[in-house]
Amino acid sequence: MTTIERTMLTFGIFVLNLYLVLTVHQGIRDEQQMQLIFTLTSLVFLTSIAISVYQRDPSYFFGIVALYYCPFIVLRTGLSLESGAALIATGGMLHGLSGWQLPGLPQWASLGWVFGLFGRRRLMRRILQAARAKAGAEHLVDSDLREFAALEHDVARVRASLDGSDPALEEALQDTIRQMAGLQADHARLLLRGAHLGRVLQQSDRAGLEREIAVAEREAAATADPVAQAQIRDMVILKQKRLQEMDRLATCHKRIQVQRMQITELVKGAFETVNSLKFADIQTMKASSGQLSRGIVRIRGELESLEQGLLTAESLSHNA
Repeated sequence: MTTIERTMLTFGIFVLNLYLVLTVHQGIRDEQQMQLIFTLTSLVFLTSIAISVYQRDPSYFFGIVALYYCPFIVLRTGLSLESGAALIATGGMLHGLSGWQLPGLPQWASLGWVFGLFGRRRLMRRILQAARAKAGAEHLVDSDLREFAALEHDVARVRASLDGSDPALEEALQDTIRQMAGLQADHARLLLRGAHLGRVLQQSDRAGLEREIAVAEREAAATADPVAQAQIRDMVILKQKRLQEMDRLATCHKRIQVQRMQITELVKGAFETVNSLKFADIQTMKASSGQLSRGIVRIRGELESLEQGLLTAESLSHNA
């Protein structure tokens, strides 16, 4: 569970328990009791703020205070609707923060799975947005999503390293950074195309087609009628063309995987290259930045060689 998800969860329970504790304690008139509650609350607030600042995570503050409010509600109301709501909400919060899954229940019993599902959908939307596509992300597997998220992180690291401390370097790498954004879009497009090609290849029964060809060839050899024999051989030729198309699609699928690896390694290496250029002279800076830019252009140029096979995959899937 990420920091934002933990903060959202604990903040919601904090608001609920705060409302309940203010509701059940609004009639207190005992000054000593009020003073004790104020002192304890101040100590808890200060402690939780210190922990939250130290951990750089606001969920510590909301979670500790929400947990602190729970016994005040239970002791004040006993067995009531308010105490039941507080116990269930606080228990759910602890359950979600720990990621603990109830024994004997499916995976969705963990709140972490729910937040993971929303995170997956957000990542799929970013892939579609980068590729300028409308559909296809639902066929991506978890490894594809992790690969794109890692690439996003690496691109963000490169951009963050250009923090304004070296204007000459940033000017030299201005075109390279723009090209890396285009490279990220190409990677998203390759993910979608690769998932589509994978589905097409899974739906193609190559072994069954090879058996059909072998049976048809034996049938043609055993047929005495020349007309029937010619028709069977024409059918065999059509089946062999289908095999060739399958081989072409498999080759395109492998090339897509290689292109994705090239993009990933280029972006990873760009972070080290950019930081090493901060300590290089101007001539080395221009040469290295030009080499990095040419590497990006070369990879993007190689992507065009895949288009014919990818268009074939599109037409094959539509005809299937």
